[in-house]
Amino acid sequence: MLLSGQIKKAIRTCTNSVWLAHTNPLFSQLKTLKIRDIYIHQLGTYLYRYHNNLLPAGHHTISFITVADSQFYTYDTRQSSNIQIVPTNTLLAKNTIKIQGAIFWNFLRPSIKISPSLPTFKKNLKNHIIQQYDSDESNNHYATIT
Repeated sequence: MLLSGQIKKAIRTCTNSVWLAHTNPLFSQLKTLKIRDIYIHQLGTYLYRYHNNLLPAGHHTISFITVADSQFYTYDTRQSSNIQIVPTNTLLAKNTIKIQGAIFWNFLRPSIKISPSLPTFKKNLKNHIIQQYDSDESNNHYATIT
């Protein structure tokens, strides 16, 4: 498996870039996702399949509770489609799909969440992630997902 530095070196080689060139514009130019962003893309795909009942049988053992389904509100709010994040005490629990998925899904744009099909969702999500490469890294909403 290639390490992050080796992937960056390969990207620089493919684009005939300078040895120390910034890689975000290069990933954007090639429309390629970084390793961390491949994880985010797969996480988003899993959650889209979960919310649209596209998972195979047996994969519904993880249950996500939306804010609208919880006992807190008896009326609709703007965040009623968000997933409720369950408080945890350990780092191990915070890195599970139940917590990381909820954080990701709550930060995702509603226009991407309501994609009509899985291929459309994947394409929209990939384009959204690649757009983050062109913007400032401090504006990256997914920085909390590790």
